[in-house]
Amino acid sequence: MKSTICIFFLSFISSSVFSQIQINTNLPNVIGPSDELNVEVKITKSDIEGFAKYQMDVPAGIKAGEGNSLQGSFTFEEQRIKIVWVNIPGEKEFIFSFKLNTGNKKGEIVLNQKFFYLVDGAKKDTEAEPLTINIQDGATTSLASLTLNENASDPISTNENPDVKTNPVVNSNTVTNNPEIKKENGQGITYRLQLGAFGTDPGKSRFSNAGSVSIIQENGLYKVQLGSFSTKEEALAKRSALLQKGIESFIAAYKDGKRL
Repeated sequence: MKSTICIFFLSFISSSVFSQIQINTNLPNVIGPSDELNVEVKITKSDIEGFAKYQMDVPAGIKAGEGNSLQGSFTFEEQRIKIVWVNIPGEKEFIFSFKLNTGNKKGEIVLNQKFFYLVDGAKKDTEAEPLTINIQDGATTSLASLTLNENASDPISTNENPDVKTNPVVNSNTVTNNPEIKKENGQGITYRLQLGAFGTDPGKSRFSNAGSVSIIQENGLYKVQLGSFSTKEEALAKRSALLQKGIESFIAAYKDGKRL
């Protein structure tokens, strides 16, 4: 449903007990059914570095898609949006985006957000106040764009069109040379761990603490992957080992070299 009437939006802000993290979104408090929204989230994070993860839980019937993840890895599984950064953007404030589609959902919905990060190697999290939104017939939505604090150091330049990725790559499923990745053609289903997906080649050196990774070009993205396991249990065991190092990943299944 295209926007024709503007509805004032509310900014929802949550601060951590450490006064380090703020989460600010541009979601309104009333939207229409079948609206597709380009949701922006601004994180104010002070000097936090390294691994970080944003997640939002949405009700059944709501769908999500990737926007501008700022070189993070976007996934939407079991009604949970996740964006994982192996190395969080260096700026004290940054804005990323994703898409929400309300489908045929009507009435009140609640969206829950969390932001995870590391402090001196220990995992911390900030939980935002729940977002309560009403989906009403006849309502249409206009979302305002978030802005960065002019006083924040080194402001980022965000991509105003999240559907356009810089330095697009060919959808070729090309795998870089890696002894841990087996040739899968004719070998049935195998499982890989995916650490991230990027619009430009991030380089393997960023992931040296994870092991011998591979970077493939798939669906217009550079995907950082590790291993090639014949069973899901093996992949889960490796994923658990990575989590102990503070490294997030998810399991991607392939058959004859094709993503399932």
